[in-house]
Amino acid sequence: MATYTPPTISNYNDNPAPDDGTEVEDNEITWQKIKEELTDPTRVYADDINSAVTTSMAAIPLPSKFVNNSNGNPNFSDQVKDLASLGSSGVWTTIGPTGSSIAWNALNTVPAGADWVEMKIIGTISITAALVTGQLYARSGTESVTASQLIWTGTLSDNTSNAKILTSMSTAKVPIDTTTREFDIYWLVTSTATAVYNAYLTGYGYNS
Repeated sequence: MATYTPPTISNYNDNPAPDDGTEVEDNEITWQKIKEELTDPTRVYADDINSAVTTSMAAIPLPSKFVNNSNGNPNFSDQVKDLASLGSSGVWTTIGPTGSSIAWNALNTVPAGADWVEMKIIGTISITAALVTGQLYARSGTESVTASQLIWTGTLSDNTSNAKILTSMSTAKVPIDTTTREFDIYWLVTSTATAVYNAYLTGYGYNS
């Protein structure tokens, strides 16, 4: 959130001449006195206002940003991340930009202060059993809830023992820690299925 800090004026009429009708040297009108006591401080103050406003305006974030890949692909980075490979099923796992314990370098493009990221998730579950369901959840890195936003789900059933594969795509906005840009993921899959949740970063934005 951008803030504006108003500057204060300094040295404006800080040593005024006496105004009692006396004829003394301090009452003599000279350009140097006007400049030092009135004109220069006013100009400096105006310059400081312009500088403060310019800085503040530059810090105002855009409402959101979507797709900025120079190669034309609908994402910020071609670096795909299999979220299921980052931790165990049924356990919250924290993901962040470079420097986090589990890094997804695509998040390096997200500026500090952003409230959420948008991801495209291509989930795949494969089975040899009769029924399997896969689920992927996400939450901000500052939350501690045990269940949060469902961002992908899929169910695959078959009456035979032959191997089957289900692939589907979803998009989701996931809240992130505004300072660290981290978020948590939590995934589940039933039976003996294998799950892959490939995520692409497609955008980010702000709540206000």
